[in-house]
Amino acid sequence: MKIDIIGSKFTRKLTEFKNFRFEVNNIVEEQSILSLLSDPYEVTMKDINTTDLNDITIAYRDLNKLLYPNLASSKSEIIFVELLSELNNIVEHEHSFYNSSSFELLYDIPSVKTLSTIEKFRAIQSYLDAFVRLLKKYDKVILIKILPKEKEALDFVEGLYSLLEREIDHKLIFTVDNSVFGENFEAPLEVYEKVNQDLKKFSSDNYYTQLLFDEYLLDDNLSVYINYVEEREYVYELYKEGKPYLKSEPTTSRFYNYKLTEPGQYRIRIHVTDESVNPRFSQTYEYTPREYAKTNLTHFDFIELPPKENMWMLNVILHKYNFTGLIGNPYKFPHGCFGHRVFLPEEVHNDYYLKQEELYTYVLQAVYDMNEKEFSTFIENNDEMREKKPLIYEFLIYLRNKTELG
Repeated sequence: MKIDIIGSKFTRKLTEFKNFRFEVNNIVEEQSILSLLSDPYEVTMKDINTTDLNDITIAYRDLNKLLYPNLASSKSEIIFVELLSELNNIVEHEHSFYNSSSFELLYDIPSVKTLSTIEKFRAIQSYLDAFVRLLKKYDKVILIKILPKEKEALDFVEGLYSLLEREIDHKLIFTVDNSVFGENFEAPLEVYEKVNQDLKKFSSDNYYTQLLFDEYLLDDNLSVYINYVEEREYVYELYKEGKPYLKSEPTTSRFYNYKLTEPGQYRIRIHVTDESVNPRFSQTYEYTPREYAKTNLTHFDFIELPPKENMWMLNVILHKYNFTGLIGNPYKFPHGCFGHRVFLPEEVHNDYYLKQEELYTYVLQAVYDMNEKEFSTFIENNDEMREKKPLIYEFLIYLRNKTELG
């Protein structure tokens, strides 16, 4: 079975194992989606200042954009997509995108702009329709998900997979355990062996009578995704401590998610309603809810930025509690806000951020809970509020006086 690959060094090495079952037709290695779909910066191999044949080949193909036409005209049935190469440094030159490593090898380096992570994400969104059109010409798209451990890189790569998953119906999803990966995503040989063994199931003779799925626990969401393209009807049962706990109605959806609220050991049992395939359990997952403070603020990692006139509220909360970052428009706050980085909502993938409309309730509680020294410091740091928000200022003073008297 012929396949095409868009991937990284990991997928390249994967194909070199004897148990790799597929015949590779085209492979795009170490290139971003942005680079793949951009206009060429035409060079000859003599323009590239290195003697390393592999570096010359990658840079030459990257700059001249030689690989997209191969994919566009390919007769392969399946394409593997693995997105670690999106972590490469990307530069923009005359509205086209390239690996920065490609331009660095040129004798004459033109003026370029290096993209930040959020700029890469936004740029890929603008190319998404074209990329999805390319993928939809294949019978199956296998998304091989290797997720980075570092927070920003993890959010970025997860966000890209999420974009693709929403747009592609004929996809199969395979998540690779990253727990044993080292620096630069180096993995033991056993990882490649296992991935190859699992991928074989997608092309095995009994593919249609197996129950294959991807699964993961992320925060408090236990999810499964069925790796079978044709329509079938499934029932998803949540087990807690080894006993049936919740059960879905029959559904043709290949994705199902349970939101966990109580501590315990959970797993999901999936079966097909016509009993043509044997039922199967997911792994067992230990879930421990986050500890809640009396104001319930400690389970929020992020806060949504309020309107400018209510920024004093944000100062109250940040004075009292620790947060990972803020949700808003990072272009307006390139250097952060109140010492915190600003993220787009799609970057954090966290439904538990504190919404701006909820701030007021928590602010009153936070002010109420402040001791005298904390309140004095807060007032000193928000002297502008006394002039621009006198009614609010007077109300907070009243609240504090009531607290001290009570």
